Amino acid sequence: MSTGQELPPKGGFPNISYSRRLPKKGPTGFVMLAGVASVMVYGWYNVFHGLRERRELEREKMWSRIFLLPLLTAETDRDEYRRNLAATERE
Repeated sequence: MSTGQELPPKGGFPNISYSRRLPKKGPTGFVMLAGVASVMVYGWYNVFHGLRERRELEREKMWSRIFLLPLLTAETDRDEYRRNLAATERE
């Protein structure tokens, strides 16, 4: 039995394909950027809408206090008058 060294086949070994062939997964960068931008625009719209709403509520509260002031003043005056009458009757 003769033992000889193993040699490559005639013509050489076939080329080995080692490049990665991965399928595209997920959205592209532009789609992700557009999605993030749209979410941010929606958020900022809600922020400014909320600020406008809060400003309007503060304005409404201020005007309601302005319109209630004469009523509260009259009520305080009637209360003081009633207390003065009660104090003079006690004397």
